[in-house]
Amino acid sequence: MLLVLTILFFVAVVAWVVDHRLCAGRTEKLKERLAELSGVEKDVSLWYHVEAISRRLDELSRNLEIERTKRQNDLAIINHLVDGIITVDGNGNILFANERAQELLDISDSAERLEEVQESFPMLDAVKRVFETQETVQGEFTLYRKHKYLQFFVTPIVLSNGERQAVIVLHDVSGEKEAERMLKEFVADVTHELRTPLTSIHGYAETLLDGGLDDREAAIRFLKTIEEESARMSRLINDLLDLQRLESGKVKLNMERFPLIEAVEHVLHIVRPIANNLGVKLERDLEEDVEIVGDYDRVVQMVLNLVDNAVKYTSVKEDGEKTVSVRLYRGDHGGAVLEIEDTGIGIPESSVNKLFRRFYRVDKHRSRSFGGAGLGLAITKEIAEKHGARIEVQSEVGVGTLFRIIFPPAGGAEYESSGTDSEEA
Repeated sequence: MLLVLTILFFVAVVAWVVDHRLCAGRTEKLKERLAELSGVEKDVSLWYHVEAISRRLDELSRNLEIERTKRQNDLAIINHLVDGIITVDGNGNILFANERAQELLDISDSAERLEEVQESFPMLDAVKRVFETQETVQGEFTLYRKHKYLQFFVTPIVLSNGERQAVIVLHDVSGEKEAERMLKEFVADVTHELRTPLTSIHGYAETLLDGGLDDREAAIRFLKTIEEESARMSRLINDLLDLQRLESGKVKLNMERFPLIEAVEHVLHIVRPIANNLGVKLERDLEEDVEIVGDYDRVVQMVLNLVDNAVKYTSVKEDGEKTVSVRLYRGDHGGAVLEIEDTGIGIPESSVNKLFRRFYRVDKHRSRSFGGAGLGLAITKEIAEKHGARIEVQSEVGVGTLFRIIFPPAGGAEYESSGTDSEEA
């Protein structure tokens, strides 16, 4: 019995020793691991390790929040770029598209294939070439459904893990294309407007040189035509220069406070003899105490263009009343309102929004017979805008047209002169 107890005691002692050594080993390993996590020496208390680890976790959390905020800020910047940004992989999968790209191409921020985007075939071909050549490719294509012209640049990139992707930058060049189209139209219009009188002048001058001077009556008629066509070219060139100066801000406006009735009465004094000769009745209803701040001469020019047009296009009406009414009053907004209303031939609805374009004429034949080149209303619009005014148009074919100029309130102080002096060409 004693032998058995001795053996059991010995076994218990051996077991305790083994367990103690194993626990000591585990504790040592735990201390080493805690030291790695806490960044302090292992021979310190357990609670000191826990506190150190807690501090490191807080610091890590702060760093993660900083990185998250930075990423959100970067994404916000990318999403607010005026250009579209898209990244794709070698299979044409869209990995990222900023908000501008989504808007231009009507795609979502979820993954799509580039080939599924409507009208994107030129861009898709460029991406394939970029992955083949690893060189930047650029091009243009038209989004017909949105009436937009897009320019694109596709650039290859290699990520840190060796993965190859491509970045597409989309730039909307619709404005530049429209400006290019307008420039071509402008050059064509100017060429046409100058060619017509030059052809007449050349033809009649050639006739005179070939013996036309012998017929006095014919010679006088030819010379009169040459003089009229020369004057027409001169008006065209002067109008073009005037419009260019207004648009470029090279005209100095002498802004002063004055009753608008003074400028309107001045215009009516000029136009009344013309209206009488053309059988057009001029009516006026003008308030005297309505003032504006503006350049008197330019305001006269603007009002004269509108009243003169109203008289001319009313005079060609075949039957019915021929009247041009000019009204001046203070609007509800506190500023002056000037209305020129006629009972003339009217303007088609499709043409109303085009009236203030350069060289646009509703009826080119009639405009030429009146000596117009289609620049008067473009100049009028520029003058109105320089005075902070806007022009409204209402018209009905066969009934008449109303032009309404709405000026801003004159305020309590005179405006300073705007623009800069320019050399007279």
